[in-house]
Amino acid sequence: MRPSLARLVRMLPRSAVSSEQKVVTSLASRPPQTKPLSLTDIMLEKQALAGNDWPTNLRIEPIIPKTAFKNMTPRVRSKLREMLRET
Repeated sequence: MRPSLARLVRMLPRSAVSSEQKVVTSLASRPPQTKPLSLTDIMLEKQALAGNDWPTNLRIEPIIPKTAFKNMTPRVRSKLREMLRET
């Protein structure tokens, strides 16, 4: 039988913990969290470094949010998407 989380946690009454005890948080400063580069950004950097040596079969299409196409009819939306793709 596996122990459940409720079985592993033990609740203590307030009288069991002295009021002089305090929880001390970590004083070490944390480095700011940065998002890693997306695959598109990495590929664009590699493409810029390669210049004319970049393989023609590797195409990088621009990232366009769905909100850009929000107020368009479906027919126009599909045509615009086709136009934005690299050939």
